[in-house]
Amino acid sequence: MHNSPLLVRGGRTHALRVHPADAEAQGLVDGAPARITSARGMVEVAVRVTDEMMPGTVALPHGWGHRGGWQQANALGGANSNLLASAAPEDLEPLAGMAFLNGIPVQVEPLELADDRAALPADAEQDPRVARVAVAEERP
Repeated sequence: MHNSPLLVRGGRTHALRVHPADAEAQGLVDGAPARITSARGMVEVAVRVTDEMMPGTVALPHGWGHRGGWQQANALGGANSNLLASAAPEDLEPLAGMAFLNGIPVQVEPLELADDRAALPADAEQDPRVARVAVAEERP
């Protein structure tokens, strides 16, 4: 979908949706970057503060963070939400044996560009469990 110019028109950007009360409690600012951490991995993405979310929940749309040969999709940026999920046998849904791709417990914190980035290991860019994305400006 993200590789079709027609389907990505209108300035679509990837952002974590957060309820205003949760954003205030966590020090998250609309449009600013945040780090989302699960037991499996972490991603960094912009925050979108919205009352469309229920307090205590966040939503990170899937289907972003392409790294393949799709020029249009790669240029859109975003983070691969699958990096937050686990494929370990002990973490699979017991009835169907599928990975949990929704309802993943996460921690969200504002990304302090200077201090926070220094805390990441030097090889974090190569770590498959870490996705670091630039905060995209809104397109006209």
